[in-house]
Amino acid sequence: MTGAHGRGSDELPIFDVIEPAPAGAQRIGARSGGGRLGPGRGAGAAAAVLATLVVGIAVGSLSLKPDPSGAPTPARPPRNSPAVPCGTLQPTADIGVRLFAGSQISIPGSVGVRSTPAEVHASAADPIQIRIDGDTCAVGWNIELTNVEGGGITPVSRFSDPADDPAYAAQNRWGIASAFGQQIVILTASLHFRDGLDVVRTWQIMLEPFVVPSLYLVGHDGIRFEASFGCGLFLDLRDGYQSSEECVSIGYHPGPDALYVAPYDVIHLDLPGWQLTSWSANCGTVTSGDTEQFEAPGGCGLGGGSSDDGGPLEDPPAFVLPAGDTVISIGIGAIDDALNQFNVIYYAHVIAR
Repeated sequence: MTGAHGRGSDELPIFDVIEPAPAGAQRIGARSGGGRLGPGRGAGAAAAVLATLVVGIAVGSLSLKPDPSGAPTPARPPRNSPAVPCGTLQPTADIGVRLFAGSQISIPGSVGVRSTPAEVHASAADPIQIRIDGDTCAVGWNIELTNVEGGGITPVSRFSDPADDPAYAAQNRWGIASAFGQQIVILTASLHFRDGLDVVRTWQIMLEPFVVPSLYLVGHDGIRFEASFGCGLFLDLRDGYQSSEECVSIGYHPGPDALYVAPYDVIHLDLPGWQLTSWSANCGTVTSGDTEQFEAPGGCGLGGGSSDDGGPLEDPPAFVLPAGDTVISIGIGAIDDALNQFNVIYYAHVIAR
């Protein structure tokens, strides 16, 4: 989607989802038939109607005004509930609106679309969230990402209710999809509060590429050796963003560094900060030519496994090696606490003797 902001000032956010106000009155239907009363009968009927009106108004059984008792009209079912209960802080024009990205401290948004957006650095896998100070609730909002390079606009969340009814819709926190395949984006949050208060806050988010986590092979004596990841990364982030890498080479060439173990010593796998959902290991060699390729001879499977539900494996992966100088190929599927997932193949030079 492409387009401009379309705002004439910093004060009035534009919402493209409009909720109709609840109907509050009914029309009095026209008398059907179109007939006219005769002179004699019409006079008597009119007198009877007038008498009924007078008596009704006198005893309060018929009212021409809304019920003065203040009885509420039937409420609409809630449309949007806040992420956390609404706070009691009274919103003002300078109310704080902050961005939380990964483990960073909160970053206050810059005021208005004409100010320089506050700069935030985040990785593609970081959870990003907007929060209003004191968890005060807005009753309308328009949150969007603008691609700095191409100018395209990606809507994040939009809502407006002419009644400004917090019981019907209110929000104080918004999760932001952190990837969208873009590297630099402007995040704009236009927030509407009751009593006609509108505020705008902006951030410039610098998205750093996903960093493939380090996988370690751990010998029985605790020695740790870092494997090298190859080409073919598949990424599936919690916000729905996915990417995959196409390769003509495995992207790995063995060097002199190696893990030394005794034959048939148990080797464990350790991926700090992540939990394994699947793994598969083979021993073999790397062929050199126009492109490096991994070749595993028959009978060199070292084991593997995967969870039935896509969750973390219950047992930590481990395998043993016969005597020899070999390259280990280890295909990994992993998930972190934020539900980001990735798959890639790691390689390691291991000498068992």
